[in-house]
Amino acid sequence: LKALGTPQVTPPKRPLSAYLLFVQQERQNDPDLRRGRAAEHTKEIAKRWNGLSDAQKAVFKQKAETAKQHYGRAYATYLSNRTSTDVLVEKKAAHLKKLINPTKKHAKVATDPSRPKRPLSGYLLLVTETLAAPPSKQKRVVGESLEGVTPQERMAKIAKAWGRMSKEDQEPYLSRSQKAFAAYRAQKVAYDAENGVTDARKEMVKALNAAVAVGRKKKAATKNKAVKKVKKVVKKKGAGKKKPAAKKTGAKKTVAKKTATKKTAAKAA
Repeated sequence: LKALGTPQVTPPKRPLSAYLLFVQQERQNDPDLRRGRAAEHTKEIAKRWNGLSDAQKAVFKQKAETAKQHYGRAYATYLSNRTSTDVLVEKKAAHLKKLINPTKKHAKVATDPSRPKRPLSGYLLLVTETLAAPPSKQKRVVGESLEGVTPQERMAKIAKAWGRMSKEDQEPYLSRSQKAFAAYRAQKVAYDAENGVTDARKEMVKALNAAVAVGRKKKAATKNKAVKKVKKVVKKKGAGKKKPAAKKTGAKKTVAKKTATKKTAAKAA
């Protein structure tokens, strides 16, 4: 993340709602709400909020509305001043943050409105057209009208209809999607070159690769340092141990010498 750098312009912070403005005020004015269990404090603040009159709540709602309008103007300025390189950096940073902490909810990165839009696949073309079609056409595609059907059931029925289609029936949708993707790829190459995205992407890849290389060197150096430390400790422990005493073999040598002398004397006799 550090290797990516920071965009030239950053998005403004989203404003607080009327209720959260009230929560902020209560916590600032009441020190007890900053200590102890947060769950109990949440219940207490909610109870206080529900006890306010409409006129008292209107004060916080007006503050929230003013902050919302200010945020809208600031966000419009942010979008107008943001470059394509900023978008690239923001998207890569969001991707890395999601990999680091996949359970955390991350803010979506606003796309450049002038950037070519990715076309729909053949299946999604069928979905879009079927949902927008009159009931008579829906019956021809799905086998029944989708009026009064929940969104989940609609998608399930269209998916089954797509699975039942022959390759010849799917071909018109797939052909249109392939042509749209070919045009999209050409437009995207031109957009990236015109807005400096291609060069920015190359520089970003270089920076990330360099950061990875530095990280690997630091990891290897730390590992080598730890190994040397362990070896040093082992060597120190080995030096502190006493060497085992040599076996006493002097008495055995004396007995063997006396036995040899006796045998020599017996032979001479």
